[in-house]
Amino acid sequence: MKQGDVKRRSVPLFACLEGYPRQLVGGEIHEYARIVAAANIYDELMMERPSRPPYEVNQAISLIKRMAGTYFDPAVVTAMISNIASYPVGSIIKLNTGDIGIVTQVNNATPHRPIVRIVFNNNLKKVNEPHEIDLAKLTTIMPVQVLSERELSKLIPRFVDN
Repeated sequence: MKQGDVKRRSVPLFACLEGYPRQLVGGEIHEYARIVAAANIYDELMMERPSRPPYEVNQAISLIKRMAGTYFDPAVVTAMISNIASYPVGSIIKLNTGDIGIVTQVNNATPHRPIVRIVFNNNLKKVNEPHEIDLAKLTTIMPVQVLSERELSKLIPRFVDN
């Protein structure tokens, strides 16, 4: 094979700490390969497949965390997850108060505690004056659910009608 030629081969979904394909383990696996293995699975989980819808960000993060130490380098997982917002800007989330809001900003210091613009109250009525709350400063209020497209589609008529 000449330099620059790429030989394509089938690689299993988990090229990981188990040593596939060359039976390398732990630190013998190049750091970049360990990073790519975790990032690739995260990407796969976030994509829609014919057999399943895409995972929610927090579901994918939870699954990757559970795989740390067995399939992925725990240090790589920790570093990767620290750079993924659990609630990306634009996410529609339900809070433990019952209010529903749109994530407008991610707090860099506490990415799991975003700034949220409240648009529906706990009775699913459009609020007269949407307002932002910083969940990093309000420790008793927390996200409990990222709303799916199906749940969001039920809210849109209420939003338009109110």
